[in-house]
Amino acid sequence: MRRFFRIIGGLVLLLALLLGVAAAIGMLLPASHEATRSARITAPAAAIYPVLITPEAYPEWRGDVERVERMDSDRFREHGGDGPIVFRIVNRQPPSRVVIAVDDPDQPFSGTWTFELQPEGEGAVTRVRITERGSVPSPIFRALARVMMSPHEGIEAYLKNLGRRFGQDVTIEP
Repeated sequence: MRRFFRIIGGLVLLLALLLGVAAAIGMLLPASHEATRSARITAPAAAIYPVLITPEAYPEWRGDVERVERMDSDRFREHGGDGPIVFRIVNRQPPSRVVIAVDDPDQPFSGTWTFELQPEGEGAVTRVRITERGSVPSPIFRALARVMMSPHEGIEAYLKNLGRRFGQDVTIEP
C-alpha cells in the first residue's frame, strides 16, 4: 500500500512540475497574436459576402461545424469539435468586409476574424483575406496552444472550405 501512495505522490508531483513549466513558458509568450492568410476564389465578392454572414449555412460547407444556432441578427453559436462557441458579427461593409468576434466569456481565448474581399481583374475573381487577431490570457493555455496548433491552421482550413463551397481547390497565400 505504501508503494501505491508513493507512485501516486510521484505522479502528482510530476503533473505539478509539468504545469509549472507550461505556465513559465506561457508567461514568456505574448498574450496576443495576429495571423493572416488569403486565397483567390473565382466568384464575385457580392456572391461570397452572403456566404460569410449566413452562419446557419456553415454546416453545409464547413466540415468543422456540426450545427449553428442563430441567437439574434448578429450573434450565433457554432457547435463543432471544440464544443459550442458564441460569435458576434461586429462590422459589416457589404460586399467587401466583415468582422466576426468571439463573444463568449466562457472561452479561454478572445479575438476577431476580419474578412476582406478584394475584386481582382474584372471582378470575376476575389481575393479573400482573413486576419485573426486573438488573445489568450492564460499562460498555461498559451503554451499548450503554441505546441498543439498553428495560428494559421484555422484560417487555412476556412479558406479551403470556402473555396470548395464555390467548387474550387484554392491555393493559400500569405
